[in-house]
Amino acid sequence: MNAPTSLRDLARADLFFGLANAFAPNALTAKESLHRFLDLREPLALAGLSAGPWGELLGSLLERLETEDMDALRASHDLLFGANAVCPPWECSYVPRDRGAILGDVAAFHRAFGVGLDATWHERIDHISAEFELLAILHVMSARALEAGAAEDIEITQAAIQSLSRDHLDEWLPSFCARLVESDVSEWHAMLGALTLEYWLALHGDHELVARGRRLPLLDDGDDLACAALVTDGAQTALQASTGATEP
Repeated sequence: MNAPTSLRDLARADLFFGLANAFAPNALTAKESLHRFLDLREPLALAGLSAGPWGELLGSLLERLETEDMDALRASHDLLFGANAVCPPWECSYVPRDRGAILGDVAAFHRAFGVGLDATWHERIDHISAEFELLAILHVMSARALEAGAAEDIEITQAAIQSLSRDHLDEWLPSFCARLVESDVSEWHAMLGALTLEYWLALHGDHELVARGRRLPLLDDGDDLACAALVTDGAQTALQASTGATEP
């Protein structure tokens, strides 16, 4: 695993913030803002991703955005990720575990690091945009700890990044991206799915992950369950470390 640096982690935060904004429910309000969020050529190099297919994919995505009709893109966005989503943007739609346990675990990361949701956010916390934004925030926290030389905080934030990546995003992001690429709803969104997957796979080495390459079945959406008190070992450790709590 490559040793993290503050500059690298800040650049990776930019990448994940950009993706979070691209998949957000209000992502397509203005072409200029979307272009700004996705113009990640400089962060790519600083994040250690200067070589690979993502540069060409990103260039094609931005070039295609210039000619896209925004009303058509918004309609595609709603069809893909809206109430009757062709490509559900929620972790619970892909992972065959109790929904309450999944949501409770993600909520534990939020509590552990003092991350709140905007009052205007009306999606579940397992939405792809919310999980990418949480991962970006953890990278910012890691960068600050690295700049300060705070060994304990570095260990905590890096463990949280690996745990969120391994126990959540890696469980469903490849299937989500593959479904988006295979969808015939929007070629632009298919390109976004391909770019997102390339980013993710390129970062596997630093997350100590193994690309599963599996396709998980979609589950029946069903009724929302109450968030369970179950959390993964990584999230529980981070929560205890930040609060001084001990296991009961």
